[in-house]
Amino acid sequence: MQIYKKEDMLTVNQFATRIGMSRSHIYNLIDLGPDNGGLIAFRFAGRNGLRIPLSELERFKQVCSVAEMEA
Repeated sequence: MQIYKKEDMLTVNQFATRIGMSRSHIYNLIDLGPDNGGLIAFRFAGRNGLRIPLSELERFKQVCSVAEMEA
C-alpha cells in the first residue's frame, strides 16, 4: 500500500496549473480513474477536497510525452 504525505499532494488547481490544463479537464481525468487513462486522487472534504499525488504529475507528463512521440 502506498502512503502519501500531505506535502506530496497537489490540489486540483495546483495540478491543472502545473500541467497547463483546465480544472474541469483534471476533474474529468479523475472521474475516468487510473485504469482508464485518468488520474489517481483522494477525497478529503467534498469535491473541493480532492488531492492528487505529486507522483501522478510525473506519471502524467511521461504518458503525454510518449503519446506525442507516437503521433
